[in-house]
Amino acid sequence: MSAWRALVFSAWLLVALIHLLPLAGLAGAGRLQALYGLAEAPTDALLLLLQHRAWQFGLLAAAALWALWQPALRLPMACLVLASDAGFLLLFALSSHSGPALQRVAWADGVSMVALTLVQVDIWRAGR
Repeated sequence: MSAWRALVFSAWLLVALIHLLPLAGLAGAGRLQALYGLAEAPTDALLLLLQHRAWQFGLLAAAALWALWQPALRLPMACLVLASDAGFLLLFALSSHSGPALQRVAWADGVSMVALTLVQVDIWRAGR
């Protein structure tokens, strides 16, 4: 494997790992409080919504991993993950809630976007 291929493969793995982390929220309210810096335990309705979010991020991570072995999926998966990351960063920038836990999420999404830039360059190079 060339150095470039190894870099792109590592970028995909990093993107998947970043998006796997929220899956820990399925473990319950305490884990969600730690992940997102919540001062209080979430209500039952908020717990359900946050656990659903955790599940969706697990699916997004699985899709990113799947794209590693299915080249035809790389462009749509990269676009999907990029849209998710950019969406959170936009909402974060417009929000007044910027505690340390959410700053870590924003930072991780920024790292993911940089990794996805490498992926997009690889897709572009393969299409030439």
